[in-house]
Amino acid sequence: MEKINPNSPSYWDEVYKKEKGTGKRRIDTERFERVVDLLTDYNNITYPNQRTLLDVGCGNGEMLRLIHAIFPEWKLYGIDITPETISWAKGVDSFDYRVMGAEDITFSAEFFDCIFCGETLEHLENPETVIYQMKKVLKPEGFLICSVPFQDKNKSKEHLREYTIEDCLQLTSGRLVDINVVKGLSIIWTVKK
Repeated sequence: MEKINPNSPSYWDEVYKKEKGTGKRRIDTERFERVVDLLTDYNNITYPNQRTLLDVGCGNGEMLRLIHAIFPEWKLYGIDITPETISWAKGVDSFDYRVMGAEDITFSAEFFDCIFCGETLEHLENPETVIYQMKKVLKPEGFLICSVPFQDKNKSKEHLREYTIEDCLQLTSGRLVDINVVKGLSIIWTVKK
């Protein structure tokens, strides 16, 4: 069996190129609704200014477009390692998209109110580095929302690993605010900086 490099920009550009125009969705309704619930809670408990949100591993920008429909006043950013896919996303909407790896986030420190990282950490060799990078650019009162595949339920040849609740606790040094298993497939967890 051929070894897949899940961190390869060319691999993910090919994946998204095949999906372009097919109407395929990568975000299931239940997981999206849970993320919206968390963002709504966050929006209600913090100061009433325009929010900034970063989607780490944004792919074609699908999640950002869904979030924009609910929070149109938020300033939305997306990063991904796939140049062609980022170019495609830029042609669909006007969010701030950048080709950037999750392990090398170059935004200013404490820039974002909220960071979403959905179904991305399982593809990366150093998820601890990514968590550190995301927390670095998160405001002191900000929230990090992550979604990862639940161990033994979501096997994929693209995943370097799946996660248990204990793994999520370890990644965040036990500082979880909220954790849920959605449809038995994904763990969605929230960390306050």
